[in-house]
Amino acid sequence: MAAGISLDTDLHIAPLGIPFRISRPELLPIALVLATLCGMLRFYYYAVMLADSPFRVRRDLLDSLLFFPSSPGLAKSPPMYWGPTELESSPLTDNRSRVEQLAARLPSAFPKFARARAKATVHAEPCSDSEGKEYLGWQLKVVIPLRCRIAALLQDVDYTAPVWFNMLVLGVAAYWL
Repeated sequence: MAAGISLDTDLHIAPLGIPFRISRPELLPIALVLATLCGMLRFYYYAVMLADSPFRVRRDLLDSLLFFPSSPGLAKSPPMYWGPTELESSPLTDNRSRVEQLAARLPSAFPKFARARAKATVHAEPCSDSEGKEYLGWQLKVVIPLRCRIAALLQDVDYTAPVWFNMLVLGVAAYWL
């Protein structure tokens, strides 16, 4: 409304639809910047802050158990996009249902790409506690192919595109205005 855009009341046939008449074209760039800013903030609030993004789902799943790379090294949470493709959860846990739930959720958290998909299997190993009592310890073995990790990176970039692309547009608009 501030830019003075209205529908043309004369009956003209335009190649792209109803013709518009802009009475104050100098305000059009500011209106587009405001619309871009509003759309970016709404997406950031509703899709990034209120909902679980694909990145957050994957990160929470990987952080839910302490993972060790299959090769010896320090215990830490694995990198999301790079790093070892085969992981094992550690330490062993006696909570089988929790490990099975993670095994069921983890493959769907990473996208399938080029005939590759993430796999998670539950393994049991005999363990003993400090008193020498033996029990079964449950472990999750995860394989996340590099192709799936790259697809996850592309998915995260695409998911956040309404924020970073609009920030890019606002930067260009700030330069030109």
